[in-house]
Order: sequence, then structure tokens, then C-alpha cells
Amino acid sequence: SLDMGIHSITAYTVTASKLVGLIPTVTYTMLATNINGTTQVLTDAATVTWNISSGSVATVTLTANRALSVTNPFQGMVGTLLIKQDATGSRTLSLPATSYVVGGGTGAITLTTTANAVDIISFIYINSTFYWTYGKNYN
Repeated sequence: SLDMGIHSITAYTVTASKLVGLIPTVTYTMLATNINGTTQVLTDAATVTWNISSGSVATVTLTANRALSVTNPFQGMVGTLLIKQDATGSRTLSLPATSYVVGGGTGAITLTTTANAVDIISFIYINSTFYWTYGKNYN
């Protein structure tokens, strides 16, 4: 079901069958979370797990070097993560194994190392691969 109120909206699938022989069967999966402005606050742990079906916008504060795991992505999905350094700074975040980063990186981003620095990374998920872009040093 789809609830356009203040509650979170979960992913749902719509299948369209052939229409007068012109359109083949196509399945679309849509995620409509964050319509209400909800942002997930991810738990800082050795592996930071982002369950994308709970929302495509999230934040995390890193207190050590971490790895990111994104669960439940689907074709065409987009997501944005705000990453904050703790008061020490110089923390790293490795991306999922199937990641490419703007500028030729293969799963590696260099975060701003300043204490309490804020960086924002975003992705689109196509053919089982995350394609990332990022903005640095929102201080």
C-alpha cells in the first residue's frame, strides 16, 4: 500500500503487461520514502549498514574507520548519505565491493579529514553496481 501521509512509504512493485502489443511486460520498483522528509540515522559500527528500503537519505557520524554496506537496493535506486567526522577526524569509509566513484575510483573515496567535517555522497544503482558521486568539506 501507499500512504502519502506522515508515515514512511515502503518500496512497492508495479507490473504492466502488454498493451495492445506495443509495450512488453515491464516491472518497475519504486521507493517513495523520504516524501515526508524522514532521514535515517545510521548506527556507527565496524560495518555501517544502510537498509535502503527504510529510506534513501541517511546520516552517520564516524568514530573510527568503517565499511559501508547498502542492503535492499534495486535497479535505478538513488540514495544520499551525509557523513560526519567525529571530534577526532581522519576517519575513512570504504564503499560496497560493487562500487565505482566519479573521477575513476573503484570503491574508494577520500573524505575530508578535519574534525567534525561533513561530506555528502550519493549513488545510483544500475545493473548490480553502485555509481557514486560526492561533495566534500561542507563546513
